[in-house]
Amino acid sequence: MEWIYQQISKTFTVLALAGLAFLSSNCSQTIKLKEIAKTPECQTTIEGFYAAPVRWDGPKPALIKKNGSRNRLVKGEIVSYDENGVTFDPEKGSLLFDPKPKYYRFKDISCAIDESGNVIGGKIPRKYVTLYDIEIHLAHVSKPETVKPYLLKLIPNEQFGYCIEPGTYKVENVIFVQSNGDKDIGVSFHPFSLEIEANKTNYVGNWSLNMDHRIAADSVYIPVKILERPGKSMLGGFLAGGVGTMLVDLGNKAQGFIAEHKLFFINVEDFQHAGRAEKVVSFPTVER
Repeated sequence: MEWIYQQISKTFTVLALAGLAFLSSNCSQTIKLKEIAKTPECQTTIEGFYAAPVRWDGPKPALIKKNGSRNRLVKGEIVSYDENGVTFDPEKGSLLFDPKPKYYRFKDISCAIDESGNVIGGKIPRKYVTLYDIEIHLAHVSKPETVKPYLLKLIPNEQFGYCIEPGTYKVENVIFVQSNGDKDIGVSFHPFSLEIEANKTNYVGNWSLNMDHRIAADSVYIPVKILERPGKSMLGGFLAGGVGTMLVDLGNKAQGFIAEHKLFFINVEDFQHAGRAEKVVSFPTVER
């Protein structure tokens, strides 16, 4: 039995090291596109906007208090509020402890949420909402497969603008990254590509994730599997079956996917663009 245990331990140690090596090599297999702000001489750009829904799915009403570098969620009732703050009545802590309503200035708390789930003051800490950064790997179709693809990174509810070579690019990988570092990767999604014209601003429209739109033809469904779960047991990851235990070739079969995202592409015909995108947070109710 001891010999068997040692062999199993060795096997999982090798697999774990292989998984880490795979993840490390995957991170280095792309070339980061340069932001327009850092390349003022750039003549060919790819620009757009990535919109992501911001929903509060926690208890309502609620108050999120600042506690040093951390936050603490408090359930209760909103008595009243004005432009500067809110009077909040916390739930009873016990039969013998019933804290009285207190006025909190918005600048002293993270945020206050009413019974409808609306933010009436402050900003929701990022950890309380599920938002995804999107990492898109763009491969230039006229270059050899040995050339690394470019990394197009999209931040929720911000404009994006990068300097890029002209040409046709196919989307090789789409990776969804949560604020806690969890990563999922798209598998077996319908192929799509981008055409980048030389010496111009290539505005690719508004891209949105998991929002309801009428034009389903301008969208792509992306089944995903687990790519990475930082802080969780590597052995647990293998036993759970993740993305083929993180060692299966990316983009393999879609069987066993854990979720599905819907990515929309919305072109705005009357959009007047200056050709120099800047980051603009359009949903100020969420902290970065």
